[in-house]
Amino acid sequence: GRVLKLLIKMMQDPEASIRTNALICVGRVSTQLPNASITPTLMTVIGMGLKDPFSPCRCAALQTLSATSNSFSAEDLAGKLLPGVCHRLIDPDPAV
Repeated sequence: GRVLKLLIKMMQDPEASIRTNALICVGRVSTQLPNASITPTLMTVIGMGLKDPFSPCRCAALQTLSATSNSFSAEDLAGKLLPGVCHRLIDPDPAV
């Protein structure tokens, strides 16, 4: 629990690379998280990552969502995550 809170807090760090790496880290350790923590934690960090001003962080959010999509219900994907993904379809950075 404490590590997850720290990783979520890192998503607010002023240093863009720390935010990006925190998001990647949460995605990689998600298979080791308690079942009750997986979905809310991933939704929080992916949602924050999709809105991040740093384009590599937005890319990492999309990659993490792709890698962990089986952790979400259809309702969570359609109602909470895909709206953020749709905004990335018109991202100013073509790499996203």
